[in-house]
Amino acid sequence: MEELAIRRNLSDGVDVDIARTIHNRGGISLQRGDFKEAEAQFREALTIRRELLGNDHPEVAITMDVLSQSIANQRRYEEAAAICKDALAIRRKILGNEHPDVGMNINNVGWILIMQRKYDEAEPLMRESLAIQRKALGNKHPWTAFPLNNLAKIMLEKKKYKEAEAAYRECLSIFREALGKEHPNIATVMHNLGSLLYKMGKYVEAEPIITESLVMRRKFLIEDHPEIAKTLFILASVYMKTKGPTEAYPLFHESFDIRKKTMPEGHLQTIQSQRELGNCLAKLDRFEEAEKLLLECWENLDSQSEPNIGEIKKTLGYIVDLYKIWDKPQKAAEYSTKLEGLSEQ
Repeated sequence: MEELAIRRNLSDGVDVDIARTIHNRGGISLQRGDFKEAEAQFREALTIRRELLGNDHPEVAITMDVLSQSIANQRRYEEAAAICKDALAIRRKILGNEHPDVGMNINNVGWILIMQRKYDEAEPLMRESLAIQRKALGNKHPWTAFPLNNLAKIMLEKKKYKEAEAAYRECLSIFREALGKEHPNIATVMHNLGSLLYKMGKYVEAEPIITESLVMRRKFLIEDHPEIAKTLFILASVYMKTKGPTEAYPLFHESFDIRKKTMPEGHLQTIQSQRELGNCLAKLDRFEEAEKLLLECWENLDSQSEPNIGEIKKTLGYIVDLYKIWDKPQKAAEYSTKLEGLSEQ
């Protein structure tokens, strides 16, 4: 508060410059994945900008937009969506409906919907954003790549793999031409493309792409960043297909450790890492360790208020396989019965 009071005594121009500096620091924190710090910095910048510039100023909208991203990354989706939509309303009022800033803001509203798995709601927003950016900026501008990447994610989730792959590859080409060989955005798209190739069964093609993404993410992101855990997880999954459980084990283990530290208790991604680690241990004949992890996963999934039947089935399948390999036929039969009961639902 004392620092802010000092600012009040400075000239308007200096105050605007200070707000811009704080905003830019927030951008660095956001890029590195320090979302709480980014939120605090963006809120401070927003307070100053509103006081100096009013509520309907482009710089106010810019800070609101990135503030919403820092909040969404903390999984406060409704709060983030409200702020992002308010920023979009300001930009439409000032800039019209076909300005690239409006296009980017539409992309960000859609991105928050993607984080909530609301793909049908997000798709028309991404297509609108992409059309605006292609018209305003052309096909080679980095801002055109953002809605392309997000549209590819939607196509992936809808199992339209060819359309998703084409969008990811175009996005990657744009970013590489504009940003060079290494950049956090390039790492993200390479992770996404590699994950898609894994889903398509193209394991050998996926492996070097995901490996390169992991190297970049370790370079650019803070230690124990959830995105590093995500790339570790998919690379370990590829290794299970190409190199076997011995090579996959340390990657699954690190992914699980990061998610335990950074995710809320009971988060699905943590459970998935734990399950795949347990299955990997079973393949390595480390049966007791595998049993502990897999049974805990099943209990966590089964106790949720809205159980994910698909995830429970996969976990039970791993447990049945474990007991078969371990030569415990009675246990295998017990959990096979549970699995068959779910299949009949």
